[in-house]
Amino acid sequence: MDKLRSFWNDLPALRLLMPYMAGTMAAISYIHFFNQPINVLTSFQPIMMAASTLLTISLICIAIHYSTNNPSRYYKFRLLSGGSIAIAMFSLGVIMLVFNTEIIQPNHFLHKKKREGVFQVAINTPPMRKAKTIVAQGNFLTDENGKKISGNILMMMPKDSIASSLKYGDYLLIAGKPELLDAPKNPYEFDYAQFQHFKNNYYRIYLPPSNYKIIKRNQGNIILSTIYNWRNYFIHILEQHIIQKDDLSVASAILLGYRDEMSQDIIQAYASSGALHVMSVSGLHVGVIFLALQLLLKRMERNKKLKIIRTLLIVILLIGYGIITGLAPSVLRAVTMFSLFTIAKTFDRDTNMYNILAVTCLILLLANPYFITEVGFKLSFLAVLGIVSLYPIIYKQIAVQNKILNFFWSLTSMSIAAQIATFPIGLYYFHQFPIFFLISNLVVIPISNIIIYLGMILFIIAKLLWLSNGFGYALNLLLNWLNAFILWIEKAPYSLIEAIHISQAEMYLMYIVFAGILLYYYNPKAKYAIATLIVCLCLVTVRAARIIENKNEKLFIVYHVPKHTAISVINKNKVYSRIDSSVLANRSQMLFHIKHHWWALGVEKNTSLDKLLTTKKMIEMPFGTIVFAGNKKILILDKPLKKYIAPTKIEVDEIVLSGNKNISISLLPSYFKFKKLVFDSSNKKWRVSKWKVECDKMSIKYHDVNDFAYISEIY
Repeated sequence: MDKLRSFWNDLPALRLLMPYMAGTMAAISYIHFFNQPINVLTSFQPIMMAASTLLTISLICIAIHYSTNNPSRYYKFRLLSGGSIAIAMFSLGVIMLVFNTEIIQPNHFLHKKKREGVFQVAINTPPMRKAKTIVAQGNFLTDENGKKISGNILMMMPKDSIASSLKYGDYLLIAGKPELLDAPKNPYEFDYAQFQHFKNNYYRIYLPPSNYKIIKRNQGNIILSTIYNWRNYFIHILEQHIIQKDDLSVASAILLGYRDEMSQDIIQAYASSGALHVMSVSGLHVGVIFLALQLLLKRMERNKKLKIIRTLLIVILLIGYGIITGLAPSVLRAVTMFSLFTIAKTFDRDTNMYNILAVTCLILLLANPYFITEVGFKLSFLAVLGIVSLYPIIYKQIAVQNKILNFFWSLTSMSIAAQIATFPIGLYYFHQFPIFFLISNLVVIPISNIIIYLGMILFIIAKLLWLSNGFGYALNLLLNWLNAFILWIEKAPYSLIEAIHISQAEMYLMYIVFAGILLYYYNPKAKYAIATLIVCLCLVTVRAARIIENKNEKLFIVYHVPKHTAISVINKNKVYSRIDSSVLANRSQMLFHIKHHWWALGVEKNTSLDKLLTTKKMIEMPFGTIVFAGNKKILILDKPLKKYIAPTKIEVDEIVLSGNKNISISLLPSYFKFKKLVFDSSNKKWRVSKWKVECDKMSIKYHDVNDFAYISEIY
């Protein structure tokens, strides 16, 4: 029998998972990409009717098929049965996704005509504490008339004593007008609104102290409240023993998944070294806890009844740890997988890791189909899949006899396997590759394991000051050394390759190539080799076509960077920019608003727009700068116009109003002949609104960068 067919037959959970995922993704595309949120209340009904009908028909076909007692008939119609099961799971995926989409509720805030008022809100997750603000997620309870409404809202408040005291389960009375989350305003910018939509968050509001008050305390689920209180208690224990802020933030992240206090510098350092995964509680951390529990409860294996109790204890403690650390998708995956593995071993059931992984994924997606949109969820499963499939191949390439060296080779093999499996998706989402990931992981993984054990012991013996001080000192020392090592790796030359951009199609093609190579390794047949080579050819073609397209790209762009100017001329992989110095110095702002677009276009180097002066492609004028970009003449008007006396009208294609200068639109036609005005994001919104009114009266075309970046092709 074909090895592939045999392998496929041994994975019933995977055969159920794949059509379910397809149904989920189809529903996500229909609801979130082919429809506006406001139209979902009516647009979801046809998809639900179709899915329900398909599910009913499929279940009837399955019931008829499995009710037959005739083996030959059963075998003859096996494809019909398999197809019915696949259609049923596809339909179930659609239905579960719709049920988990809160905006289909008629009383959702999205469908409320009057959006400004006074609302009662319950905080449904622990608030996030930023440097200057507190961000709390709540769900609407009632409006000012006492009418029940539903839906989530993100509330941002200045950090003061009242805001800092907010906890899960508190009820607030808030006043104001919740605003819909903004769509991306620059090309290739991270879609924060869509990211929050997948979490059923559509609105946000800024609340000064006068616009909210606490009306009730501790109204949340008692189990969750207790667990969150325990987490706060554990954080307080860490604060007593760890001195430096960065060390404390790393300890809180590794042990408890609490990352609110982490600085951007320390996050970037761990990302550049390829060790960011230890900052998110995941399979690594849960695995360490699982091994510790296995060891502590080993003696209970001898008795059959105690063995079942042991399994229950392990599962309950893993679930508790997962909840304390925030129930991230990667944690849920690890907790579910280790729990299923323990249960299977207890009852002597099949422990095929591929099947357990598929069952774990199916359970989590049944609970919340939107997990499929989480990057952490995808990375977590792909990393484990890589370890399960690639680790044995890599590890056996070198036979190491020495136990210590074998440990490090095993760790290296595991890191390589996980890195290969997450490589395409990592490039797609993060556009970078850490060169020294092997070195950092060889150090970071063992040390983080020790940190987890030391932290857990510290939590247990916290009341015994004479003993806990010693463990606290050791933990503090280890964290200090770990951060120093990570910062050293980050500063090493060529530690990180950035500016890598691949399309979604390229990412999928890369995974198909990886799967083809793996398939050929286990089952070396010519058809698999030929199919893999064809996909490789497709990948190279898609990549080459995009590179050629980028080489010919010529654009004039005014980016949206709130309160700042960011103007670029892109010409065949080169960019000439005028960007405020504070933005250029802010790596996060550059990445979020601008650099992803540059990388997508293959831009290799950024040069100041002023350099065009030497090439006579730019002229400095008393009122601003005239840029000759291809076939266009563009005026950047960023100085007062009243100081300039025009002998004749200057002819330009576009005028970019920048720098928030007090300029009257009615005067512009006296000085310039132009086709369009562009208002950049450095201008105050009230001034832009005033300009728009003037433009409408004078029938002047305009573009507001606060709506979306201005992009004009040049030739």
